Amino acid sequence: MPTRSLAQRKTPHPRPARGAAASKRRPIVPEDLRRLHFVSGARISPDGQRIVFVVKRVGEKNDYQTNLWMARRDGPGKAAGWSVSPFTSGGKDGAPAWSPSSDRVFFVAEREKGRAQLHAIPASGGEAAPISAFEEGSIGAFRVSP
Repeated sequence: MPTRSLAQRKTPHPRPARGAAASKRRPIVPEDLRRLHFVSGARISPDGQRIVFVVKRVGEKNDYQTNLWMARRDGPGKAAGWSVSPFTSGGKDGAPAWSPSSDRVFFVAEREKGRAQLHAIPASGGEAAPISAFEEGSIGAFRVSP
């Protein structure tokens, strides 16, 4: 019997596992949650060369940790690949936005408990610097304009 590629199969999806493979299934346990990563808030740089996004995961203290990650083009053209790496490590970072010139990323970070402030970091990496210092409350949303 000749083998067929997935494109040649009549059914669009592989068949579910049966027998021994199906018996290896198990319910999700709390330890599994620490392996899950949720991606959101992707923003493409105005020059189209980078994408910054938020990765959320369950931390060691059963709290959510959110950090920014960066995807960079490895070269010019359509065939170029992408490199993906962590961009911030504050643990409570989110809501990224690009500067119009693609040289900085603005984001909301809670470096002090209960006081989320606006921060900026060079797109090439480095240390994030706070650019707001509101005494009361915190920043929930913002917009960047030229």
